[in-house]
Amino acid sequence: MVGVLVNYLLYVQREERGVEWGEEPFRSKLYGLILDETKIKKIFEKAVGKLAEYRRSYPSLEKITGKYLSEAGKEWKLSKDEISYYFTLGLALGSIFTVKEKKDKEKGGNENE
Repeated sequence: MVGVLVNYLLYVQREERGVEWGEEPFRSKLYGLILDETKIKKIFEKAVGKLAEYRRSYPSLEKITGKYLSEAGKEWKLSKDEISYYFTLGLALGSIFTVKEKKDKEKGGNENE
């Protein structure tokens, strides 16, 4: 879910700054997609902060991502390769979630449902 959140942040940066895909400033904070538990948690913290700076928070996504991270606890049993894979998967599939959020808002849906 951190990858999904970052996907949204990258979208916001493209929209706000008028940059092309791959030129988003936050992309430099992704450690070349070679990740571990500590880096994922750091990325989450920085992404939430950056979205707040842009005033483009995504409360439901931030909440569920934080919930999953807290439930995961400490000392994950995943390898760095697995962590990197799941983050990248979220990054690649993130637009599925952000598009749904926009459609729900257009239909008058409640994001807390």
